[in-house]
Amino acid sequence: MSESADPTPVSEPAAVPLSPIALNGLNVTVQNCCNAYNKALIAERSKGVKGHEAREKAVEKYRDQMPYLSSQANIRGYIACVAHAMLIDIIRKDDGTKLLYAAQIALAALPREVRSAGRRKAEECLPEN
Repeated sequence: MSESADPTPVSEPAAVPLSPIALNGLNVTVQNCCNAYNKALIAERSKGVKGHEAREKAVEKYRDQMPYLSSQANIRGYIACVAHAMLIDIIRKDDGTKLLYAAQIALAALPREVRSAGRRKAEECLPEN
């Protein structure tokens, strides 16, 4: 059985452009994810892997670079990475919504931060009768 060549050319996945924004805070986290994606995509292309297969490996590396859901700062970075990946079609919207829900649950599961000494509790602000 011979395979017929598909006359429709498959476009190569594009590398994620580097952000012109100064790299600080969440931008660094997102940039790390993009760098992992780009590095994997280039590596796969240099091995001769094309199209969908190269992109899938790059997406895997992007996800591997996302922060663990272990602290408030990490969760914010995770959310930024997911949102950016959804925006540029690295992560499908239906997968992204599930990942964002996981971040929401993780954020709710974190212990409440202790109030600062100078801030009064809401109950203390109520007028006395």
